[in-house]
Amino acid sequence: NLENQARFDAKDICGKLISKTEQFDIENVMCNNGLQIPSPIGEKICFTKTLKLDNNDLNLTMKGCTGKYIIRIENCSGRIIYKNFNLTDILPTELDINTPINITGNATFNLNNNNLTVNQTAYLQPNEVVEITIPFTVNTPLENIQINNCAEIDLYGYDNFNVAYNVNKQACAAPITTVPNKVAVHAE
Repeated sequence: NLENQARFDAKDICGKLISKTEQFDIENVMCNNGLQIPSPIGEKICFTKTLKLDNNDLNLTMKGCTGKYIIRIENCSGRIIYKNFNLTDILPTELDINTPINITGNATFNLNNNNLTVNQTAYLQPNEVVEITIPFTVNTPLENIQINNCAEIDLYGYDNFNVAYNVNKQACAAPITTVPNKVAVHAE
């Protein structure tokens, strides 16, 4: 059990001081040599994938239109050092991946057909970021196709108390939908 003490000081409506001190035990809580409580799983890594279509914010596209996916990996844990990560992203076949794929931070990539893998090349310290920009051109002439894309990351690291962390997360971009490659003009 954890012993806790609380103190409350205030004034009532007439301005008289009210003071209260209470001591109590919080049951089923153990302390271990002052170690920090582990980070909640959601705060160990910030991992997002966003879609940006060039000159278009409607998420509607057609053959020949361009855009980019942006993947952001941030160590938002505050104290976990990631020794390595592996990211996989099977990019939609309705897209031609353009070069260069740009990576900021300590990572390298391999693109084989539309299979992208990104690997960390140095420790990802707290608050460090790796960002991957993947430019593309839509190659499908078909209409009403919904193009979805997600990336997955596996990370391994440890905190300053040598507690190991294995994290697996998925991030998905907003879907895009293809529209016809023709415009109908109605004259009156």
